[in-house]
Formats: sequence, C-alpha cells, structure tokens
Amino acid sequence: MVLCATEDTVVVVASLAVTLGPPALPPPAFTAAGHVVVVASLAVTLGPPAIPAPTVAITATQLFDLPDRDGPGARLRQQHGRARGAGVRIVEQQGAPIQRAAAERHQHGAPRQAGFRAPHQHGLPIRRWVAERTQHGLRIQAGAGVRQQHGRAIRRAVADRYQHGLPLGTGAGVRHAEYLRTRTTRTLREQHGRPFALRLSIGHHQASIAATALRVRWQHTEWPKPGRWWPFYEPPPLDIVLHCDGTYVPRPLHCTVLLHWYPIAQPYCVGLDPVPDLPVSIFVPIREVYIVLNTFSLIRVADNVELEALDFSAELAADSFTWTFSTTLPGSHLSLIRPAPGAPPVELLATLNGTAIRLIAEKFKRDRVFGKSVIRVSGRGRAAWLAEPFSPIKTRINAETRTAQQLVDDALTINGVPLGWTVDWRLEDWSVPAGAWSQTGTYLSAVQRIAEAGGGYVQGHHTAQTLILRPWYPLPPWQWAGASPDVALPDAACITEGIEWLERPAYNAVWVVGGAGGRRDKVKITGSAGDYHAPTIIDPLATATAMTRQRGLRVLADTGRQALIDVSLPLLPETGILHPGLLVDYTENSITRRGYTRSVSIRYQFPSAAQTVRIETHEPVS
Repeated sequence: MVLCATEDTVVVVASLAVTLGPPALPPPAFTAAGHVVVVASLAVTLGPPAIPAPTVAITATQLFDLPDRDGPGARLRQQHGRARGAGVRIVEQQGAPIQRAAAERHQHGAPRQAGFRAPHQHGLPIRRWVAERTQHGLRIQAGAGVRQQHGRAIRRAVADRYQHGLPLGTGAGVRHAEYLRTRTTRTLREQHGRPFALRLSIGHHQASIAATALRVRWQHTEWPKPGRWWPFYEPPPLDIVLHCDGTYVPRPLHCTVLLHWYPIAQPYCVGLDPVPDLPVSIFVPIREVYIVLNTFSLIRVADNVELEALDFSAELAADSFTWTFSTTLPGSHLSLIRPAPGAPPVELLATLNGTAIRLIAEKFKRDRVFGKSVIRVSGRGRAAWLAEPFSPIKTRINAETRTAQQLVDDALTINGVPLGWTVDWRLEDWSVPAGAWSQTGTYLSAVQRIAEAGGGYVQGHHTAQTLILRPWYPLPPWQWAGASPDVALPDAACITEGIEWLERPAYNAVWVVGGAGGRRDKVKITGSAGDYHAPTIIDPLATATAMTRQRGLRVLADTGRQALIDVSLPLLPETGILHPGLLVDYTENSITRRGYTRSVSIRYQFPSAAQTVRIETHEPVS
C-alpha cells in the first residue's frame, strides 16, 4: 500500500511485517523507527483482548521527488490491489506504533502494536488501503480510491472533453483546415496565363528588318580596297545623259570626276593638274547632326592578306618625321605579322575612311587570359626605313659647292645611286660652299639636319616614298590676318575641346652666325625696335641670307602669349585626316582663333572613329 500525504508533509514508502505472540500481553512498550517527529493529538482505546507483544520490523524509503510527467486526469473505478496483512481503518491520521493503551484527547503518538482508533493523527505510510479526500500521490501498488490526484499517463484509452491532439497517421476529417497544394487538376475563376505559341493578328506593330532588296538612288559606299582602284564619280542632282565626243580625255583613276550636262571645271588632282597658287580651303558647315559611317581595313602589303584589327590608333606630330601606331590583333594572327628569322619587318597598310597609311610592324606583345589571346603590335610609318635601326651610319661632307636641296638628294643615295626616295622641298633654297657641310648619321638624320637649318621639319608621306620638308611657319603670326585659311572649323563639329595658355618671351631680334666664311646676320621683326634678343644661333650652314632669315623666323615667331587648342572631331568627309602644317580658323562662340596645326592623333574602335588635332594660336599684343 502506498500512502500519499498533503503538499506540506513528507511522503514515506514503508514495508511493515507483524508477528503476533500468545494472548497474554505484558504492559506494552512502544518503540518507533522513523525519520520524522510530528507533534499531534492521540486518543487510544484498548480493547479487551490481551495479546502478546508483537515483533515489528519496519523498513522505510523516503521519496522527495514529485511526478515528472502529468498527463490528462483519469479516474479509475477498479484496480488490482495487493493483499494486506490485517484490516485497519483510519479516517484521518498518521500514526506510529504505541506500547500501551492510553486515552488522551490530544497527544503525541507513536506507532502502536494493536488496533486502535485515532480521530486525528499524522501517520506513516502503511501497507493497507487508505482513502484521502485530497492528496499528492505517487504510483500506488495496492487498491486505493483517490478522489483527486495527479496521475501519470497510461497506455489505455481515455475520453477527455478537451485535450491536445497529435497528428494522426490515418484519415481525418476537419471542418476547417489549411491544405497543402496537390498535383490534382483545379479550376480557377481568374488567373494569370502564360504566353503560348499561337499566331496573333495585330493591326499595327513594330516589325524587324527583313532581308529584302532595297533600291535607293544614292547610298554610302566603301572606298575600294588597296590594289583595286576606279574613278570616283560624284553624281549630279538630276538624271542626265552624257555625250562624249572625240576630244574627251579620261582622267586618271585616282582623280575625282564631276558629272554634269555641260563641261564644268574638275577638282584639283594630284599629279595631273598644276599646283594652285593658294590651297583650296576646307569649309566645315554647321549642322544639327553630323553623320559619319566609318570604315577601316588593315592588310599585309606583301600578299594583301586582310587582318582583323580589334582597335587602331596612330599619331603624327610636327617634331616627328613619321606616324607612330599601335593596334590589337587576335592571337591567331601572330604568324601573319611576325617576320621569319633574318627577314625584314612586315609592312601593313591601314585605311581609315579612305585615307591610307603605310606602316612598319616593329614590336609585338602577346597577352593571354583564360579563353582569350591578343597581340599588341606597334611601329612607325614607312619613313622609318631611313632611320635607326634599319639605316646605316655614314659620314657626309660636300667637296664642292652645293645647294641645300642638292645636299638632301645626295644624302639619300648609296655610292651615288638613289635609294628610291624623293624629296618634296617646300623651304627656300640656299647655297652651301664646299666644306661647310659635314654630318655623321643615318639617311633621315642628314635630311633633318638640313631642314632644321632652314627653319623647317621633315615628315614622311602617308604611303609614298617621299620626304616632305615643311617650314615651321610658312607665314609668321603677324601676317596671318591677310592669309586664306586651309580649314574653317566650327566648334559645332567638335566633340571635345581643351585650351592651354602659354607665355613665352617676346623676343623681337636674334643673331644667326655661321662658321668660317659664313654669315653673321641679325634677324628682327619688321617694325620693332629689335632690342629684345633671343639667344644667338650658331650654325655652320648659315652661309646665305635666305638661311639666316628662315632660321631667325623660326625663333621669333614662337614668342609671346599663345593658346594651344586641342579639339576632337569625327573624320568628316570634308576634312578627312588633318595633318600638321595647316592654317586653321577655329570658331568658338563667335570668336575665331587662327593658327597652325601641330599634331594629329586618330583612334578607331568599331564602329566609332575620331581625330584629335592640336592648333597653335597666338593672341594679339595689346
């Protein structure tokens, strides 16, 4: 039997075995074994039988833990119980064994050896049936009736009015529940639809360009590839029929031909028509939109193999004798541009919007990343054949009197045999006495030395084997006002603009001194006092006034307050690729600045192309 006390008492689980002796009993002696002493009131009533003193053996186990799991409340009407030793009925008590009978209304009681009745008393758990109205109980081992108690969940069917339920593994019917989506067919009244491949008929829509044949009266054409040339005809505004008589002479293939219904003056053609007195001015009109369709090609000159250029850039300045360029090619083109051992470098021909430039591929660099390989090629123009490292070093002297232009022609020979290069002389020539000329260097350095003495510079032709000797200042700045410009350029045609202002010494005179037997001339600006001298120039080729005047003009013209203007513009059909030495009128916000072009750089990356031109202008002296 398990006895459970209230919440403020101690629960003791004990086993009690009693052995009765003979009927005659001596005065009883009470002994108690326990762990708790309780003060209580005890009333004892002894019956008439006299029994021998019992022998009591008690073993007790005290449990202080409470049930660790509470399940739903349950009420058991019947339960298997354990057999009890003797019938005892206790209404409410916790008793201990006693040794003799006593009648006290209130006293501290100990366990007794014979049956007795105590109205109120604390008792130890005994192995008999006990009924308590309210108590905290543990699992019981004998039959007991508990009106209210905490019980552990048992594996038996129970019926509760309300309880928490676990998910069931079998079918269940729920009036309202949230369902998961299933793969069954369902019908929605309204839903989003997906596009389906059906033909639709629309009254108006945007259509793609179809590969149908179109016929237009005029269209943009591409310049012919190198090696294939034909006349360039400009159509008239109306359809006409040309009648050619026997006096008609076809113009060369490289000349522009204007068609008309009556004979008209044809544009200037290089190599056919005489050089005009003044260059034809290039006028760029102001438009709302400038449209340019750029074309570019790069071929190997030896066999006309076209190369696939990913980008291209080139630059030409007045102080450099030829173009410098760089381009990017696919890695597979390495064998096409890299020369064989002992062979000369490969020559290339770049054509941008109809303007061809012949180049020499001198340097190669390969860059590779995962899935990509490119080759970066750089080099110079065709005139680099006359410079290092391709030209030998030679010493030259004039054993007899020669002109400056003749000295240039002599420098471009091998043992008196011309190299195949011609000279476009645009300086004023002068005479050089015997022994005044002495120079050691390449072919090009000899030409540059003579051009420097005459106040000029050297530039190679774009494609031909020709060296052009230009003066730095064909006209000095104080004479620009009365000259006709080569190019009239408005700022509306420019993409970007940058201006740098410089302040140089305002020299108005300079001494140019030659060697033994040479000239000693003072060159000054006409109308000036000639009192602000530039450093003296000593040159053995100063043997004539034509030379000293040109050399002095080079120094005196590059003085005073200047403005260097950098403008970027497309390669317009009116301008093409500009080159150094052109007199340009640049109009900015109704203000016109005039000056010479000093450098040009071009860049191309499909489909865009542009050129950047530097213009040297001079501000008037107040």
